[in-house]
Amino acid sequence: MQYFVVVLILIFAIGLGVSSCNDKKAQENAKPEIQTSKVSTMNTLPELTGMDGINYFVKNLPDDIVIYLQTKSQYKNLYSPDKKLVIYYVGADCPYAKAFTDAIDPLTSNSKYTIKYNFYPQNASGIEKYDTIEEAQTATNFSNTCQEFCIVNPSKNQIFAINGIGDQEAAKIPEILDQLLDW
Repeated sequence: MQYFVVVLILIFAIGLGVSSCNDKKAQENAKPEIQTSKVSTMNTLPELTGMDGINYFVKNLPDDIVIYLQTKSQYKNLYSPDKKLVIYYVGADCPYAKAFTDAIDPLTSNSKYTIKYNFYPQNASGIEKYDTIEEAQTATNFSNTCQEFCIVNPSKNQIFAINGIGDQEAAKIPEILDQLLDW
């Protein structure tokens, strides 16, 4: 009986080894994923200092959003690998429009920032038309990612955004832009 159990265990172990080898071969023979510039920059996401109490994130943008920003969006003329794109909401629908305006307006005429950034004051009450449902969905996905304030780095296809911006966050905007100058 013990001999029979040992034989079953050996057969089971050999079966697992063959299965594992087949899995490795399948992985080796699988088509390699196409790597984009986003993948190579994944480890270069900036870490900011002095952001205690501020809910922000930096992440890679999906390819469909990058294509939308480059070709279909109202930002396409400002979407350049030479400058980062700062998008901030203004208008009656944005509760912190004045905070944005007060924080960003002085920066839009400062050459330290205009050399590295394009500024886009997004009207929160604007209505856009889209050619397809997919384009509308991509625009919505980008808007949801951007929140009320974001910075897009076209050369890395990455985005920095703040969730729930208010007066405290708006006051940090110059510091944020300073820290992201070399991002």
